[in-house]
Amino acid sequence: MFPTLLKLGPFTLHSLWLCVVIAILVSTLLTLKKAKYQRMDVHFLLDHSLSLLISAAFFSRLVFALTNWGYFGPPSVFGTLTQIISFWEIGYSFWGAVLGFLLVFIWHCRRKGESPMDWLETTITPLFIGIMIGNFGQFLDGQAYGKETILPWGIVFESTNVKYTVPIHPTQIYSIIIIAAILLTKKKVINKWPILSEKYNWTIFALSTYALARFLLEFVRGDDTFQIGPVRIGHIVTFLLFAHLSRVLYKRVRKTNPHKK
Repeated sequence: MFPTLLKLGPFTLHSLWLCVVIAILVSTLLTLKKAKYQRMDVHFLLDHSLSLLISAAFFSRLVFALTNWGYFGPPSVFGTLTQIISFWEIGYSFWGAVLGFLLVFIWHCRRKGESPMDWLETTITPLFIGIMIGNFGQFLDGQAYGKETILPWGIVFESTNVKYTVPIHPTQIYSIIIIAAILLTKKKVINKWPILSEKYNWTIFALSTYALARFLLEFVRGDDTFQIGPVRIGHIVTFLLFAHLSRVLYKRVRKTNPHKK
């Protein structure tokens, strides 16, 4: 596709990085707008934005390095550590970024007496929108691609990042469609299951649905990653996330009487 949008001398503008920057800006602006509308402490997010960004980037690079050992050249501790902090280089893990962000975010919430669930409720839609923009960047750059397919919507990527030269599943577009479906069907889903209108319930439901969809999506992913036999690291993470969130939602529903007035 278009991994490089602009090249001027030593400067190269990668499509993925441009989309990541746009995703961060859009998600942040939408979150701040929603937080202000809900009378939440927007300064809490602004004061810790730098540490959240650094932790997400660091853990993203760390997890990528650990699950793709040798990607940055001959394996060595010093060389790997140097590459991990080279944030401008290609090679990030989505789930590593999520882990890094959540660890530092929950730590800040506990220090300041903020509710992580209230903030998650506020950021869920901006977060999903940011992920969609990031997925589009992956599509342009040829990252997180799928396996070969004979389906009519298979795409041939002319990119050195993709190991296939035949049509493959556009898994990045699948992810965008999944998130769009979750957001666009929110009202319809809540109308069908009113219990999801209870505080936090739709957010938990949306995240568990996304985790399940990502678990299924891993079966058609073709990019290299850490595997245990046929099981990808993404399978493990998404299944555990789905199982945990489903259990939390089930327990909340059991405790709530939907007919109570």
